[in-house]
Amino acid sequence: MQTRFFILLLSTAILTGCGLLSPRPRRGTGFLQGGKDTRPGNEANGTIYTAAFQPNGYGDIRVSNGHYMGLNSYQPGTPYTYYAGGGWSKAGFDSFEGWTKFVKEEKEKIDQPLIIQIL
Repeated sequence: MQTRFFILLLSTAILTGCGLLSPRPRRGTGFLQGGKDTRPGNEANGTIYTAAFQPNGYGDIRVSNGHYMGLNSYQPGTPYTYYAGGGWSKAGFDSFEGWTKFVKEEKEKIDQPLIIQIL
């Protein structure tokens, strides 16, 4: 997703959020991810996984009300690009490790896109 904010007049902080706390995000990787394990007696609902990736990384990572927040400075009118997604144990992701593997593979595709040149 790419967004531009024009109503802001000065450089400001902007955050990208990712819900559902799980293992701590690794600083310098550019992505936040979380997983919400089912509670005993509620297994039928499955497990939800989330991730948010900012190609330039995050200046700071904070936690608020059960959500990770990746903060960056932002200059109004310039593009702010991030990627976000979610998965579910009932639809292809059997574990947090499987979700993490998928997120890392998608991040690699973004970091090193396939470029085709027609001559």
